[in-house]
Amino acid sequence: MILLTGASGGIGKQLLPHLIQLDDIIGIYKSQKPSLIRTDEVDLKAKNSEETAGFDKRTSNTLDFVKLDITDSRDVSNFVKENTERLTKITIVHLAGIKKDGLAAQYSEKDFDQAYDVNTKGVFLLTKALLPKMINEKWGRVLSMTSHGGLEGDIGTIGYSSSKHALLGV
Repeated sequence: MILLTGASGGIGKQLLPHLIQLDDIIGIYKSQKPSLIRTDEVDLKAKNSEETAGFDKRTSNTLDFVKLDITDSRDVSNFVKENTERLTKITIVHLAGIKKDGLAAQYSEKDFDQAYDVNTKGVFLLTKALLPKMINEKWGRVLSMTSHGGLEGDIGTIGYSSSKHALLGV
């Protein structure tokens, strides 16, 4: 089972058609439910979508979108409890991210906290909640994507760059 955070974002949405070839996927999103994904290779819709139950026509793997606030430990815990039976052989692909630009002198504490909550804390909470299952199965993978901004900060990206850099230590 692949859990993909940031499934409705640019990179996540582009990876879905490729990941579905490997395993079942739970695409995690917070606010914007992913829409139909079209590529030359596949035509996918969310299993729980109002439009249709769907899967890649060339595989038996399924795609299910789940709304989840990865920054809320209770939401994450409930998600794991509700999906415990199907969460086996877990690979987590952390792509969720938020970027609000601004110079440090004018950058709000709220925006800074939000960047860390999504870009760093969410990775920690979801991974921590799933580690017992991974350890019990003696199998699991955690892939956390950072960015060039996390390696070499850019002007005006203090919240984003520092929170993505923090992923190197998670």
